[in-house]
Amino acid sequence: MTLPASVVPRPEKSQSGFWYELRDAKERKLYHQVMQSPIPFDVEVFSAEGKESIKQQEVPKPQGAFVLLVPDAPGADSIVLFGSSSAPRTTALSAHELARFKLKTGSL
Repeated sequence: MTLPASVVPRPEKSQSGFWYELRDAKERKLYHQVMQSPIPFDVEVFSAEGKESIKQQEVPKPQGAFVLLVPDAPGADSIVLFGSSSAPRTTALSAHELARFKLKTGSL
């Protein structure tokens, strides 16, 4: 599979949004990709009567699953997910590390 190229320049932690990075054991960035929030905290809802326009409604217990595609890079050690809060009225906050996934030796 051909993966999308990394966006240049790589997002900085002071920015808002979501992205993930493929890193080696020395924390060098091998690949990155910008993405939408992997787990939505709100959804678009249409009025049953059709009188109102579309409105955003908060998801009470956000949950879900997502897939991150990374290249088969020599020395790849971990995938790090960065993001801002998706909670209402907080999406412009600076991103921070949300999760880190250690790759098994020889998995990529």
